[in-house]
Formats: sequence, structure tokens, C-alpha cells
Amino acid sequence: MSISFVYRARASSVKLVMHLMKSLVALEKIVTDPVHRFGFDRRGCPSEIARSVEVAIEEEKGRDHAMKYLKREVPSAIEEITL
Repeated sequence: MSISFVYRARASSVKLVMHLMKSLVALEKIVTDPVHRFGFDRRGCPSEIARSVEVAIEEEKGRDHAMKYLKREVPSAIEEITL
């Protein structure tokens, strides 16, 4: 079993992953994705077309947060992938 979800640089994201690891005994892989795919920037443009600098910085923070905090919390038996 694998799960994939949008990850934000917040303690609540780590808590969610910890809860899922405890609850889903057949969990083999977690894919975290910090990219805002369905949001809109200040001009009302879809993020896929015109991403603001702030959105790109938030995504990078999410990626760094996942690498720093999830890598040490996820057991070696579960594959953790950060996009």
C-alpha cells in the first residue's frame, strides 16, 4: 500500500505522516509533494501557468522540511519519496 499527499512545511504534516504510519500497517511507500498544483496566484492565474515567487519559496520550504523531518521519522521498511 502506498499513499501520496501534498506536504506543507508544518509540524502538522509530520504528525499526519506519523499517524498514517501507525494506522496503516500495510504501508510500504509515502510520496510527499510540496507543489501547489491547484492554487491560484494573486492575479487569479492557475499555479501551473504563472507561479509567484512566494509559491515557489513555499514549495522549496516544504521540500526541505520533508527531507529534514520525515527522513528521520520514517522507518527504513517504508519508502519515503519527496518530489
